[in-house]
Amino acid sequence: MNPPPDGIKRVYQEILADIDNYTAQIIHTFRAEVPQYQFPYEIHHRDNVVSLSMQLRALAAGEDPSAEALEHARQMARVRFEHNVPLNHAIAGYHISFRELWAEVVRRTGPDPVMQSQLPLEVGRVWGWLHLISSAYAEEYVAATRTRAITGADSLRQLLSASTAGGTSAHLDDVAVDLGYDLARPFRAFVTTLRPPDGVARLNTDLAALDSVVYSATVDQFTAVVAQGLSAQDGVELLRRSGMRGPIAVGLARSGAGGIRESFVDGMRLLDLPRSGADVREFEREWPLTVLYADRSRMRELLAPGIAAAGDRHIADAVVAFATNGYSISAAARTLHIHPNTARYRITRWRELTGWDVFTVHGLLSSLAALQDTDIPQPDLA
Repeated sequence: MNPPPDGIKRVYQEILADIDNYTAQIIHTFRAEVPQYQFPYEIHHRDNVVSLSMQLRALAAGEDPSAEALEHARQMARVRFEHNVPLNHAIAGYHISFRELWAEVVRRTGPDPVMQSQLPLEVGRVWGWLHLISSAYAEEYVAATRTRAITGADSLRQLLSASTAGGTSAHLDDVAVDLGYDLARPFRAFVTTLRPPDGVARLNTDLAALDSVVYSATVDQFTAVVAQGLSAQDGVELLRRSGMRGPIAVGLARSGAGGIRESFVDGMRLLDLPRSGADVREFEREWPLTVLYADRSRMRELLAPGIAAAGDRHIADAVVAFATNGYSISAAARTLHIHPNTARYRITRWRELTGWDVFTVHGLLSSLAALQDTDIPQPDLA
């Protein structure tokens, strides 16, 4: 691009002469507007002095960003990525820098009508320069994200498969720490099986924008996200935004590096349950069903009466409705749109056919275990 008019060039040189103070002002403004930005101030100030100095010299000379300036932006991206600074914070910094720089140019231009008439062209030059620099930063950040996603997924896969990989406890701790996890905080796994072709790539992009340390990996047919400090609701929403379809299983929040595997197993067991129509299944709520279902082959003969009785769908539905609605016959009847006496008859008939009284712990657990082997919708045990 061509050099700017002499008056505009002089403005750039004046700002450059006071670059330390000017940079401090921009950083102060940025940190006030983005208070969650966590990065060492000394590095922040030093990098921005270099970047803004290169920008002002280039603008004064009418030059595009040099290879050195572009490489400096990439280096800034790598450093901030290693400090887990989200990309959106950096992009906000570039926008604020542009805004503040332009405000300073306008202020120093003053009321001179000739210089004011030159500003519309100059704003495009300033923005174009920042656009090229911020694009280099973003490209490098995304490249680092992809690399971390690949290496992070490999490490997480090792943790998720720990029980069969033969890794020692100390080794697993080291792997988790290298990923940035805090062993003093519990881990939670979110697990799904159905996903669009680009789902994992989109998921990794979304994970990179989070303030939390979160990784994803695929193990056989499962996709798992392991997080700390992410609520069950937020984790499910994250997966849905990334295009993940089908039921999502939420493992129990568990401690230690070994807890990563255990929470993942929670999710796998939940997804192994017969479909209940539930969009989200949480181990904390449905663990009794997973325990019953895991031993179903050993209990098949024991549960045979219930499996046979479940052939009468009306009776089986009544048992499920009873378990789902606070163990209340009247509430179960309302759910099934039948008279309470009809619901009571069907539950009584279940006891006659199976010998299990659903008003007792043994009878209810036996009934639910038997219904695991049918296509009857499963109860929500919350």
